[in-house]
Amino acid sequence: MTAEIPAFGEHSRESLEESSAAVDWSRLQEEVRTFDSILEQLPIGTGASAPAIKNGDTFAPGGWAGEFAGGVRVLPAAKNSAKGSDIDAETYNEFVAGARRVAGTYGVRNAAALLSLLPQAVSEAKTLYLSYSRRLIQLTERLFESRLPVSIERETSVGYSLRGSPDFARTVQEQARGTGRVVSREISFSIITPVTRLLAVFHRVLAVKLRLLAEDFELDDNRLERQFEYHGEVRHERLPSEVVGNAVAANIPSSDEIERMQASQFAAVRELVRLWLGFQQDKGIELDWQDRFDTAVKPVQRVYELWCLERIISILERSLGESEPKDSTRLPVPKRYDFPGDVTLFYDRSVRSIDGVSSSRHVGPDFRKPNAQVGKPDFLLAKDKRPVWVADAKFQTAESIDTSGLYRFLGYMIDFLAPGEGTAALLCAAGTPVRPQVSIEHRDTAVIATMSDVTAAEGRIEQSLQDTLDCV
Repeated sequence: MTAEIPAFGEHSRESLEESSAAVDWSRLQEEVRTFDSILEQLPIGTGASAPAIKNGDTFAPGGWAGEFAGGVRVLPAAKNSAKGSDIDAETYNEFVAGARRVAGTYGVRNAAALLSLLPQAVSEAKTLYLSYSRRLIQLTERLFESRLPVSIERETSVGYSLRGSPDFARTVQEQARGTGRVVSREISFSIITPVTRLLAVFHRVLAVKLRLLAEDFELDDNRLERQFEYHGEVRHERLPSEVVGNAVAANIPSSDEIERMQASQFAAVRELVRLWLGFQQDKGIELDWQDRFDTAVKPVQRVYELWCLERIISILERSLGESEPKDSTRLPVPKRYDFPGDVTLFYDRSVRSIDGVSSSRHVGPDFRKPNAQVGKPDFLLAKDKRPVWVADAKFQTAESIDTSGLYRFLGYMIDFLAPGEGTAALLCAAGTPVRPQVSIEHRDTAVIATMSDVTAAEGRIEQSLQDTLDCV
Protein backbone atom coordinates (compact mmCIF):
# COMPACT_ATOMS: atom_id res chain seq x y z
CA MET A 1 0.00 0.00 0.00
CA THR A 2 1.31 3.45 -0.92
CA ALA A 3 2.06 5.91 1.89
CA GLU A 4 -0.12 9.04 1.59
CA ILE A 5 0.99 12.40 2.98
CA PRO A 6 -0.06 16.05 2.49
CA ALA A 7 1.84 18.38 0.16
CA PHE A 8 3.03 20.66 2.96
CA GLY A 9 4.87 19.88 6.16
CA GLU A 10 7.65 17.42 6.98
CA HIS A 11 7.40 13.63 7.26
CA SER A 12 10.00 11.42 8.91
CA ARG A 13 11.35 8.28 7.29
CA GLU A 14 10.19 6.31 10.30
CA SER A 15 6.57 7.49 9.99
CA LEU A 16 6.51 6.80 6.25
CA GLU A 17 7.90 3.29 6.62
CA GLU A 18 5.51 2.57 9.49
CA SER A 19 2.52 3.68 7.38
CA SER A 20 3.40 1.42 4.44
CA ALA A 21 5.74 -1.49 3.83
CA ALA A 22 5.90 -0.38 0.19
CA VAL A 23 7.97 2.72 1.01
CA ASP A 24 11.47 2.56 -0.49
CA TRP A 25 13.43 5.39 1.13
CA SER A 26 16.42 5.03 -1.21
CA ARG A 27 14.28 5.44 -4.34
CA LEU A 28 12.50 8.43 -2.82
CA GLN A 29 15.85 10.04 -1.99
CA GLU A 30 17.11 9.49 -5.54
CA GLU A 31 14.04 11.09 -7.11
CA VAL A 32 14.26 14.08 -4.77
CA ARG A 33 17.93 14.55 -5.71
CA THR A 34 16.97 14.43 -9.39
CA PHE A 35 14.21 16.99 -8.85
CA ASP A 36 16.65 19.27 -7.11
CA SER A 37 19.25 19.04 -9.89
CA ILE A 38 16.63 19.90 -12.53
CA LEU A 39 14.91 22.69 -10.61
CA GLU A 40 18.27 24.34 -9.88
CA GLN A 41 18.70 24.91 -13.60
CA LEU A 42 15.32 26.48 -14.21
CA PRO A 43 15.37 30.01 -15.58
CA ILE A 44 11.74 30.29 -14.40
CA GLY A 45 10.31 29.85 -10.91
CA THR A 46 7.72 27.25 -10.03
CA GLY A 47 5.88 28.99 -7.20
CA ALA A 48 6.99 26.23 -4.84
CA SER A 49 10.05 25.07 -2.96
CA ALA A 50 11.79 22.01 -4.32
CA PRO A 51 10.98 18.70 -2.59
CA ALA A 52 13.73 18.01 -0.09
CA ILE A 53 15.24 15.33 2.13
CA LYS A 54 16.25 17.04 5.37
CA ASN A 55 18.88 15.67 7.74
CA GLY A 56 18.85 12.42 5.81
CA ASP A 57 15.65 11.15 7.43
CA THR A 58 12.85 13.66 6.76
CA PHE A 59 10.89 14.23 3.55
CA ALA A 60 9.42 17.68 2.82
CA PRO A 61 7.29 17.68 -0.40
CA GLY A 62 7.49 21.48 -0.54
CA GLY A 63 4.04 21.92 -2.05
CA TRP A 64 4.41 19.31 -4.83
CA ALA A 65 1.66 16.69 -5.22
CA GLY A 66 1.55 13.42 -7.13
CA GLU A 67 3.15 9.98 -7.23
CA PHE A 68 6.76 9.99 -6.07
CA ALA A 69 9.14 7.08 -6.53
CA GLY A 70 9.50 4.80 -3.54
CA GLY A 71 5.80 4.23 -2.87
CA VAL A 72 4.90 7.73 -1.67
CA ARG A 73 1.78 9.56 -2.82
CA VAL A 74 1.62 13.25 -1.94
CA LEU A 75 -1.92 14.59 -1.70
CA PRO A 76 -2.90 18.15 -2.69
CA ALA A 77 -3.66 19.31 0.82
CA ALA A 78 -3.99 23.05 1.35
CA LYS A 79 -1.15 24.77 3.15
CA ASN A 80 -1.67 25.07 6.92
CA SER A 81 -3.97 22.03 6.91
CA ALA A 82 -3.12 18.77 8.57
CA LYS A 83 -5.10 16.40 6.37
CA GLY A 84 -4.89 15.59 2.70
CA SER A 85 -8.66 15.36 2.46
CA ASP A 86 -8.94 19.16 2.61
CA ILE A 87 -8.76 19.24 -1.21
CA ASP A 88 -10.85 16.44 -2.66
CA ALA A 89 -9.76 14.65 -5.82
CA GLU A 90 -12.62 16.00 -7.94
CA THR A 91 -11.83 19.62 -7.10
CA TYR A 92 -8.08 19.18 -7.59
CA ASN A 93 -8.67 17.48 -10.94
CA GLU A 94 -10.69 20.53 -11.96
CA PHE A 95 -7.75 22.75 -10.98
CA VAL A 96 -5.39 20.54 -13.01
CA ALA A 97 -7.72 20.64 -16.03
CA GLY A 98 -7.80 24.44 -15.90
CA ALA A 99 -4.02 24.63 -15.63
CA ARG A 100 -3.69 22.25 -18.59
CA ARG A 101 -6.01 24.42 -20.67
CA VAL A 102 -3.91 27.51 -19.94
CA ALA A 103 -0.70 25.66 -20.78
CA GLY A 104 -2.22 24.32 -23.98
CA THR A 105 -3.73 27.62 -25.12
CA TYR A 106 -1.16 30.17 -24.05
CA GLY A 107 1.87 28.45 -22.64
CA VAL A 108 4.47 25.72 -23.07
CA ARG A 109 5.69 27.72 -26.06
CA ASN A 110 9.19 26.32 -25.66
CA ALA A 111 10.73 23.34 -23.95
CA ALA A 112 12.25 25.23 -21.02
CA ALA A 113 8.84 26.59 -20.08
CA LEU A 114 7.59 23.08 -19.43
CA LEU A 115 10.10 22.49 -16.68
CA SER A 116 8.38 24.79 -14.22
CA LEU A 117 5.42 22.41 -14.15
CA LEU A 118 6.72 18.95 -15.07
CA PRO A 119 10.31 18.35 -13.94
CA GLN A 120 9.41 14.71 -13.25
CA ALA A 121 8.67 14.11 -16.93
CA VAL A 122 12.02 15.64 -17.84
CA SER A 123 13.78 13.48 -15.25
CA GLU A 124 12.23 10.31 -16.66
CA ALA A 125 13.09 11.27 -20.24
CA LYS A 126 16.67 12.16 -19.28
CA THR A 127 17.17 8.76 -17.65
CA LEU A 128 15.56 7.01 -20.62
CA TYR A 129 17.58 8.74 -23.33
CA LEU A 130 20.92 8.56 -21.53
CA SER A 131 20.42 4.84 -20.92
CA TYR A 132 19.64 4.06 -24.56
CA SER A 133 22.41 6.37 -25.72
CA ARG A 134 25.01 4.65 -23.55
CA ARG A 135 23.95 1.17 -24.71
CA LEU A 136 23.95 2.23 -28.38
CA ILE A 137 27.48 3.63 -27.99
CA GLN A 138 28.68 0.30 -26.56
CA LEU A 139 27.09 -1.71 -29.37
CA THR A 140 28.40 0.65 -32.03
CA GLU A 141 31.97 0.19 -30.81
CA ARG A 142 31.55 -3.59 -30.81
CA LEU A 143 30.24 -3.51 -34.38
CA PHE A 144 33.12 -1.37 -35.64
CA GLU A 145 35.71 -3.46 -33.80
CA SER A 146 34.48 -6.66 -35.46
CA ARG A 147 33.98 -4.92 -38.83
CA LEU A 148 30.51 -4.00 -39.94
CA PRO A 149 28.52 -6.64 -41.85
CA VAL A 150 28.60 -6.09 -45.59
CA SER A 151 26.18 -6.91 -48.38
CA ILE A 152 27.36 -8.87 -51.41
CA GLU A 153 26.12 -7.60 -54.74
CA ARG A 154 26.53 -9.74 -57.91
CA GLU A 155 26.25 -8.10 -61.31
CA THR A 156 26.28 -9.85 -64.68
CA SER A 157 27.75 -7.83 -67.58
CA VAL A 158 27.33 -8.56 -71.30
CA GLY A 159 29.64 -6.55 -73.57
CA TYR A 160 32.83 -6.47 -75.59
CA SER A 161 35.19 -6.41 -72.62
CA LEU A 162 35.45 -8.38 -69.44
CA ARG A 163 34.23 -6.89 -66.18
CA GLY A 164 35.15 -9.33 -63.45
CA SER A 165 35.27 -13.12 -63.86
CA PRO A 166 34.30 -14.59 -67.29
CA ASP A 167 31.15 -16.69 -67.56
CA PHE A 168 32.41 -19.23 -70.10
CA ALA A 169 29.11 -21.04 -70.70
CA ARG A 170 27.16 -17.90 -71.53
CA THR A 171 30.07 -16.45 -73.53
CA VAL A 172 30.05 -19.56 -75.75
CA GLN A 173 26.31 -18.98 -76.33
CA GLU A 174 26.97 -15.38 -77.35
CA GLN A 175 29.73 -16.47 -79.74
CA ALA A 176 27.43 -19.09 -81.25
CA ARG A 177 24.94 -16.34 -82.03
CA GLY A 178 27.70 -14.33 -83.65
CA THR A 179 27.40 -11.31 -81.38
CA GLY A 180 31.07 -11.24 -80.47
CA ARG A 181 30.19 -10.26 -76.90
CA VAL A 182 31.55 -11.79 -73.73
CA VAL A 183 29.68 -12.43 -70.50
CA SER A 184 31.30 -11.72 -67.13
CA ARG A 185 30.30 -11.64 -63.48
CA GLU A 186 31.37 -8.95 -61.04
CA ILE A 187 31.08 -9.20 -57.25
CA SER A 188 31.12 -6.06 -55.10
CA PHE A 189 30.87 -5.49 -51.38
CA SER A 190 28.93 -2.66 -49.76
CA ILE A 191 28.59 -1.47 -46.16
CA ILE A 192 25.29 0.20 -47.04
CA THR A 193 23.24 -2.44 -45.28
CA PRO A 194 20.20 -2.59 -43.00
CA VAL A 195 22.67 -2.51 -40.08
CA THR A 196 24.40 0.73 -41.13
CA ARG A 197 21.06 2.29 -42.00
CA LEU A 198 19.72 1.40 -38.56
CA LEU A 199 22.86 2.79 -36.91
CA ALA A 200 22.41 6.04 -38.84
CA VAL A 201 18.78 6.52 -37.86
CA PHE A 202 19.26 5.41 -34.24
CA HIS A 203 22.20 7.76 -33.67
CA ARG A 204 20.30 10.59 -35.31
CA VAL A 205 17.13 10.10 -33.24
CA LEU A 206 19.05 9.92 -29.96
CA ALA A 207 21.12 12.97 -30.87
CA VAL A 208 17.89 14.93 -31.35
CA LYS A 209 16.53 13.72 -28.00
CA LEU A 210 19.72 14.63 -26.14
CA ARG A 211 19.84 18.03 -27.82
CA LEU A 212 16.29 18.65 -26.63
CA LEU A 213 17.42 18.05 -23.06
CA ALA A 214 20.78 19.80 -23.30
CA GLU A 215 19.78 22.89 -25.27
CA ASP A 216 16.04 23.46 -25.24
CA PHE A 217 15.71 22.47 -21.58
CA GLU A 218 19.00 24.13 -20.71
CA LEU A 219 20.14 21.15 -18.63
CA ASP A 220 23.85 21.40 -17.83
CA ASP A 221 25.08 17.81 -17.79
CA ASN A 222 28.48 16.66 -19.09
CA ARG A 223 27.07 13.25 -19.99
CA LEU A 224 24.50 14.80 -22.29
CA GLU A 225 27.19 16.80 -24.06
CA ARG A 226 29.66 13.90 -24.43
CA GLN A 227 27.08 11.43 -25.71
CA PHE A 228 25.50 14.00 -28.04
CA GLU A 229 28.94 14.63 -29.59
CA TYR A 230 29.55 10.89 -30.02
CA HIS A 231 26.29 10.40 -31.93
CA GLY A 232 27.25 13.21 -34.29
CA GLU A 233 30.77 11.84 -34.80
CA VAL A 234 29.47 8.38 -35.75
CA ARG A 235 27.04 9.80 -38.29
CA HIS A 236 29.40 12.27 -39.93
CA GLU A 237 32.78 10.50 -39.72
CA ARG A 238 32.27 6.74 -39.45
CA LEU A 239 29.17 5.84 -41.44
CA PRO A 240 28.80 6.02 -45.25
CA SER A 241 27.74 9.47 -46.42
CA GLU A 242 25.10 7.85 -48.67
CA VAL A 243 23.38 6.49 -45.58
CA VAL A 244 23.75 9.59 -43.43
CA GLY A 245 22.28 11.77 -46.17
CA ASN A 246 19.08 9.75 -46.36
CA ALA A 247 15.86 10.87 -44.71
CA VAL A 248 15.11 9.13 -41.41
CA ALA A 249 12.20 7.18 -42.91
CA ALA A 250 14.40 5.85 -45.71
CA ASN A 251 16.89 4.41 -43.24
CA ILE A 252 14.42 2.62 -40.98
CA PRO A 253 14.70 -1.12 -41.80
CA SER A 254 11.63 -2.93 -43.08
CA SER A 255 10.00 -5.68 -41.07
CA ASP A 256 11.67 -8.31 -43.29
CA GLU A 257 15.07 -6.70 -42.71
CA ILE A 258 14.42 -6.60 -38.98
CA GLU A 259 13.63 -10.32 -39.00
CA ARG A 260 16.84 -11.10 -40.91
CA MET A 261 18.90 -9.02 -38.47
CA GLN A 262 17.26 -10.80 -35.53
CA ALA A 263 18.55 -14.05 -37.02
CA SER A 264 22.04 -12.67 -37.70
CA GLN A 265 25.10 -14.70 -36.76
CA PHE A 266 26.52 -11.59 -35.12
CA ALA A 267 25.40 -11.13 -31.50
CA ALA A 268 25.96 -7.35 -31.65
CA VAL A 269 23.55 -7.06 -34.60
CA ARG A 270 20.88 -9.04 -32.75
CA GLU A 271 21.35 -6.84 -29.65
CA LEU A 272 21.15 -3.68 -31.79
CA VAL A 273 17.76 -4.74 -33.14
CA ARG A 274 16.49 -5.57 -29.64
CA LEU A 275 17.65 -2.16 -28.41
CA TRP A 276 15.87 -0.39 -31.30
CA LEU A 277 12.61 -2.29 -30.77
CA GLY A 278 12.77 -1.58 -27.03
CA PHE A 279 13.33 2.11 -27.71
CA GLN A 280 10.27 2.21 -29.97
CA GLN A 281 8.17 0.93 -27.06
CA ASP A 282 9.77 2.91 -24.23
CA LYS A 283 9.79 6.28 -25.91
CA GLY A 284 6.09 6.47 -25.09
CA ILE A 285 7.14 8.22 -21.87
CA GLU A 286 9.03 10.91 -23.77
CA LEU A 287 8.29 14.60 -23.47
CA ASP A 288 4.73 14.79 -24.69
CA TRP A 289 3.59 17.28 -22.06
CA GLN A 290 -0.12 16.84 -22.80
CA ASP A 291 0.04 13.12 -22.03
CA ARG A 292 2.14 13.70 -18.91
CA PHE A 293 0.40 16.75 -17.49
CA ASP A 294 -2.30 15.06 -15.41
CA THR A 295 -0.11 12.34 -13.90
CA ALA A 296 3.21 14.10 -13.27
CA VAL A 297 4.13 15.56 -9.89
CA LYS A 298 3.26 19.27 -9.95
CA PRO A 299 3.47 22.31 -7.63
CA VAL A 300 -0.04 22.72 -6.22
CA GLN A 301 0.22 26.50 -5.79
CA ARG A 302 1.11 26.99 -9.47
CA VAL A 303 -1.67 24.61 -10.57
CA TYR A 304 -4.21 26.62 -8.57
CA GLU A 305 -2.89 29.94 -9.90
CA LEU A 306 -3.22 28.69 -13.48
CA TRP A 307 -6.77 27.49 -12.86
CA CYS A 308 -7.63 30.94 -11.51
CA LEU A 309 -5.92 32.56 -14.51
CA GLU A 310 -7.88 30.40 -16.94
CA ARG A 311 -11.19 31.25 -15.23
CA ILE A 312 -10.41 34.99 -15.07
CA ILE A 313 -9.43 35.11 -18.76
CA SER A 314 -12.56 33.16 -19.71
CA ILE A 315 -14.79 35.53 -17.71
CA LEU A 316 -13.19 38.64 -19.22
CA GLU A 317 -13.38 37.28 -22.76
CA ARG A 318 -17.10 36.60 -22.38
CA SER A 319 -17.59 40.21 -21.33
CA LEU A 320 -15.00 42.09 -23.39
CA GLY A 321 -13.92 39.91 -26.30
CA GLU A 322 -10.86 37.83 -27.16
CA SER A 323 -7.59 38.50 -25.32
CA GLU A 324 -4.19 39.00 -26.89
CA PRO A 325 -1.27 37.63 -24.84
CA LYS A 326 1.83 39.81 -24.97
CA ASP A 327 5.06 38.63 -23.41
CA SER A 328 8.34 36.85 -23.96
CA THR A 329 8.00 33.31 -25.28
CA ARG A 330 10.62 32.26 -22.73
CA LEU A 331 7.94 32.30 -20.06
CA PRO A 332 5.78 29.25 -19.22
CA VAL A 333 2.66 31.35 -19.81
CA PRO A 334 2.32 35.01 -20.77
CA LYS A 335 2.30 37.58 -17.98
CA ARG A 336 0.17 40.16 -19.82
CA TYR A 337 -3.17 39.85 -21.65
CA ASP A 338 -4.72 42.78 -23.51
CA PHE A 339 -8.50 42.95 -23.98
CA PRO A 340 -10.70 45.26 -26.06
CA GLY A 341 -11.62 48.52 -24.32
CA ASP A 342 -8.09 49.23 -23.03
CA VAL A 343 -8.37 46.52 -20.37
CA THR A 344 -5.19 44.66 -19.39
CA LEU A 345 -4.69 41.66 -17.11
CA PHE A 346 -1.27 41.03 -15.55
CA TYR A 347 -0.40 37.66 -14.05
CA ASP A 348 2.40 37.17 -11.51
CA ARG A 349 4.21 40.26 -12.69
CA SER A 350 5.74 43.33 -11.06
CA VAL A 351 3.76 46.24 -12.51
CA ARG A 352 5.48 49.51 -11.68
CA SER A 353 3.92 51.25 -14.68
CA ILE A 354 1.53 50.39 -17.49
CA ASP A 355 2.60 51.63 -20.91
CA GLY A 356 4.46 54.50 -19.30
CA VAL A 357 1.75 55.38 -16.78
CA SER A 358 2.78 54.83 -13.13
CA SER A 359 0.69 52.18 -11.36
CA SER A 360 2.46 51.87 -8.01
CA ARG A 361 1.19 54.60 -5.68
CA HIS A 362 3.75 54.30 -2.86
CA VAL A 363 6.40 51.57 -3.25
CA GLY A 364 7.68 52.72 -6.64
CA PRO A 365 7.83 56.51 -6.15
CA ASP A 366 8.59 56.57 -2.41
CA PHE A 367 10.81 53.53 -1.74
CA ARG A 368 12.39 52.35 -5.00
CA LYS A 369 14.95 53.71 -7.41
CA PRO A 370 13.73 54.33 -10.99
CA ASN A 371 12.99 51.10 -12.89
CA ALA A 372 13.28 48.94 -9.74
CA GLN A 373 10.59 46.31 -9.24
CA VAL A 374 7.56 46.77 -7.02
CA GLY A 375 5.04 44.27 -5.62
CA LYS A 376 3.97 41.30 -7.75
CA PRO A 377 0.34 40.31 -7.09
CA ASP A 378 -0.91 37.14 -8.73
CA PHE A 379 -3.46 39.15 -10.72
CA LEU A 380 -3.79 42.84 -11.48
CA LEU A 381 -6.48 44.22 -13.80
CA ALA A 382 -6.10 47.68 -15.31
CA LYS A 383 -8.60 49.86 -17.17
CA ASP A 384 -7.29 52.78 -19.19
CA LYS A 385 -3.83 52.00 -17.77
CA ARG A 386 -5.06 52.39 -14.17
CA PRO A 387 -5.19 49.43 -11.72
CA VAL A 388 -8.79 48.67 -10.76
CA TRP A 389 -8.68 45.08 -9.42
CA VAL A 390 -6.08 43.11 -7.48
CA ALA A 391 -6.31 39.42 -6.56
CA ASP A 392 -4.10 36.81 -4.95
CA ALA A 393 -4.51 33.04 -5.24
CA LYS A 394 -3.70 30.95 -2.15
CA PHE A 395 -3.60 27.16 -2.07
CA GLN A 396 -4.64 27.49 1.57
CA THR A 397 -7.78 27.32 3.68
CA ALA A 398 -9.68 30.61 3.74
CA GLU A 399 -9.85 30.78 7.54
CA SER A 400 -6.15 30.08 8.13
CA ILE A 401 -4.18 32.01 5.52
CA ASP A 402 -0.62 32.58 6.66
CA THR A 403 -0.03 36.03 8.12
CA SER A 404 2.80 36.97 5.76
CA GLY A 405 0.57 36.19 2.77
CA LEU A 406 -2.22 38.35 4.15
CA TYR A 407 0.09 41.30 4.74
CA ARG A 408 1.45 41.03 1.18
CA PHE A 409 -2.12 41.04 -0.16
CA LEU A 410 -3.04 44.08 1.92
CA GLY A 411 0.12 45.80 0.74
CA TYR A 412 -0.81 45.19 -2.90
CA MET A 413 -4.23 46.71 -2.32
CA ILE A 414 -2.89 49.87 -0.71
CA ASP A 415 -0.12 50.33 -3.27
CA PHE A 416 -2.11 49.70 -6.45
CA LEU A 417 -5.70 50.71 -5.64
CA ALA A 418 -6.75 54.21 -4.65
CA PRO A 419 -9.45 54.27 -1.92
CA GLY A 420 -12.89 53.93 -3.46
CA GLU A 421 -11.44 53.36 -6.96
CA GLY A 422 -10.87 49.64 -7.08
CA THR A 423 -11.81 46.25 -5.69
CA ALA A 424 -9.91 43.12 -4.70
CA ALA A 425 -10.33 39.37 -4.27
CA LEU A 426 -8.57 36.77 -2.18
CA LEU A 427 -8.93 33.38 -3.88
CA CYS A 428 -8.49 30.39 -1.56
CA ALA A 429 -8.42 26.74 -2.54
CA ALA A 430 -10.43 25.51 0.44
CA GLY A 431 -12.02 26.35 3.76
CA THR A 432 -14.78 28.74 4.77
CA PRO A 433 -14.10 32.51 4.82
CA VAL A 434 -14.52 34.18 8.20
CA ARG A 435 -16.15 37.04 6.28
CA PRO A 436 -16.84 36.49 2.56
CA GLN A 437 -17.03 40.22 1.83
CA VAL A 438 -15.10 42.98 3.59
CA SER A 439 -14.29 46.65 2.99
CA ILE A 440 -10.68 47.65 3.56
CA GLU A 441 -10.16 51.41 3.54
CA HIS A 442 -13.01 51.83 1.04
CA ARG A 443 -11.84 48.97 -1.13
CA ASP A 444 -14.43 46.19 -1.45
CA THR A 445 -12.74 42.83 -1.07
CA ALA A 446 -14.20 39.39 -1.76
CA VAL A 447 -12.79 36.33 0.02
CA ILE A 448 -13.62 33.34 -2.17
CA ALA A 449 -13.09 29.65 -1.32
CA THR A 450 -13.29 27.43 -4.38
CA MET A 451 -13.39 23.86 -3.08
CA SER A 452 -16.89 23.79 -1.60
CA ASP A 453 -18.50 24.81 -4.90
CA VAL A 454 -16.26 25.50 -7.89
CA THR A 455 -19.14 26.80 -10.00
CA ALA A 456 -20.32 29.16 -7.26
CA ALA A 457 -16.73 30.33 -6.72
CA GLU A 458 -16.39 31.13 -10.41
CA GLY A 459 -19.65 33.08 -10.18
CA ARG A 460 -18.28 35.17 -7.31
CA ILE A 461 -15.06 35.85 -9.25
CA GLU A 462 -17.17 36.95 -12.23
CA GLN A 463 -19.30 39.19 -10.02
CA SER A 464 -16.21 40.79 -8.49
CA LEU A 465 -14.74 41.51 -11.94
CA GLN A 466 -18.04 42.74 -13.38
CA ASP A 467 -18.66 45.08 -10.43
CA THR A 468 -15.19 46.50 -10.91
CA LEU A 469 -15.57 47.13 -14.64
CA ASP A 470 -19.06 48.61 -14.18
CA CYS A 471 -17.72 51.17 -11.73
CA VAL A 472 -14.84 52.51 -13.83
